Amino acid sequence: MECATHTRGTVKMHADYIERSYGVPGIIYELSGDKWPPKMRVSGTRVTHKRPRTRPRSEDIDYVVKVRSTKQWKAIDKVWHCPTGDRTKHEIVGRSKNGDRTFLSSDRSFYAPGERHNSKRAVVCGDCGLLVFQLGKEACLVAGAETASNLCSVSASEVALVVLTQAHRRHNVKNDEADGLVARLVERITVLKPGGADGGY
Repeated sequence: MECATHTRGTVKMHADYIERSYGVPGIIYELSGDKWPPKMRVSGTRVTHKRPRTRPRSEDIDYVVKVRSTKQWKAIDKVWHCPTGDRTKHEIVGRSKNGDRTFLSSDRSFYAPGERHNSKRAVVCGDCGLLVFQLGKEACLVAGAETASNLCSVSASEVALVVLTQAHRRHNVKNDEADGLVARLVERITVLKPGGADGGY
């Protein structure tokens, strides 16, 4: 019992030192073999969404195209696939909380080293856009960084690795992969923010 207590104390002291010296918040959870603590997860990101009971009918699609989301629908090419969730235009037609049919897309900036300002814009489905926001917010909470300036710290390919795609329904998330991604985002945000390991550039 004393040995276990001593080990936990040693791990905590080591974690505190690394956190202070290298700016790695939450490292205690890595050193102790645990995943990021649940309280650091943004709840909406990790909720399991069941498959829809029914698919939209042709008249539902027509309503979305001609009435509800005409501008958004026309703005996206016919052969478009979400680059992170790999869904077609028809597959992202879903339902709102009120039961209405919806079509949501999101024009977002993604982390893209080598591109101008290390970012690149892409149109993704609304669910992927929300996931990007939630993962970025989650990482910022852990890193103690401003959310607004760090929401493009994740790349499109990284988001694609954690998405469990569902047609006509909110995406689910591969939690283990998402935990690893959040850890990488924390490191990236810590390095890129002013005063970070890269000297603030």
